[in-house]
Amino acid sequence: RLASADLDAPLETASDEQLKTYFAENTADFMLPETKRLTYVQLSPDALIESIDIPEEDLRAEFEARVNQYKTPERRLVERLVYLDEEEANRAAAALEVAGTTFETLVDERGLALADIDLGDVDRLSLDAAGETVFAANVGDVVGPLDTDLGPALFRVNGVLPAQVTTFDEAKPELQEILATDRARRLVSTMAQDFDDLLAGGATLEELADETDLEIGSIEWFDGNGNGIGAYVAFADAARVVTEEDFPQIENLEDGGVFALRLDEVLPVRPPEFEQAREQITASWENNQVESRLNEQAATLVPQLQSGTDFAGLGLTATEESDQTRTGFVAGTPPSFMEDVFKMNIGDVSVVDSFGTVLVVRLDAINPTEENENADALSAQLQAQIEQSLARDLYNIYSRDAVQRAGQNIDPRSLAAVHVNFP
Repeated sequence: RLASADLDAPLETASDEQLKTYFAENTADFMLPETKRLTYVQLSPDALIESIDIPEEDLRAEFEARVNQYKTPERRLVERLVYLDEEEANRAAAALEVAGTTFETLVDERGLALADIDLGDVDRLSLDAAGETVFAANVGDVVGPLDTDLGPALFRVNGVLPAQVTTFDEAKPELQEILATDRARRLVSTMAQDFDDLLAGGATLEELADETDLEIGSIEWFDGNGNGIGAYVAFADAARVVTEEDFPQIENLEDGGVFALRLDEVLPVRPPEFEQAREQITASWENNQVESRLNEQAATLVPQLQSGTDFAGLGLTATEESDQTRTGFVAGTPPSFMEDVFKMNIGDVSVVDSFGTVLVVRLDAINPTEENENADALSAQLQAQIEQSLARDLYNIYSRDAVQRAGQNIDPRSLAAVHVNFP
């Protein structure tokens, strides 16, 4: 693969004249899509949040409602090995005092894996009567046997997750934002009816923006434009179907905001102004120049590769792909790459443009078709399709011939008898 870094000389900076000539010759590559010039008004909950004051008592009530979120008790990473009876559990606990006997050994003796006995992270209350003892143990300790719903068990503590306590003052900014956002959304919903009434009464979007909290803006929208308000699905859906005859009406946005829009003009597919597209034109010109010069360089390599010189001998790093099928895909190659490769003969060398780079490809070998289940299934499927197609064609030929030979003969009396049955 040859890239811009492999150019034998740096790429020169394009002049305005070169760019304008390139733009004129390739205008079709830079065409702008059909675009709608829209005027819109919008009100989002975020615009009202700062003006909303939440009373202290409401913040404290919300804090209490979320107490489990802000005050989490200490938790332990615990494993539990359950036994059928107290005697067996005591014997296992005693075995741990003997050198060489580990908790893992006891687990293996039960025919279990550590994943089978892992309780994950648990709080003290979830362990019932065993909780007090387990939470008094240190990391790595094995305690028990302790009574559980499943029988006497040994517990091993693998870690401690300290209690997390967030005070009211620490949580206050977050609570303020949560409650203010909720109230802002409800306030926007309430105000939306008044906005709709003003529009129904004949107010323009400009007048609505002057008289209310709605903010006015404009956008040149086309399908796929996700800038600004165009990122909202609801706005895009409305913009897609709006016509110049439609009257603006209030509609909802996904974040709880509202908007209304008006179609001012439809711009057809058109070329952009040169300055508007200068950056895109420059990038395309540079890419074109790189590919052109790389193709020239690659063309000098082809005869040498065809004569037997290997890639390394030319200072190139080759990538070998093997066992590729006609429907295969090689990363970093254009969609038609494998189709082009299958047109080559052994020893052929081709130059292929690939996304601003150039591929120098040599076909080293062709493996014959091998019989396998997939090939047999594909062959059978193709054979069945061919037979069905032939059967349909033969039937159509026969039916057309039969009709032509028989000729057309409409019986008026039969036709009249049928018509009698219709009201």
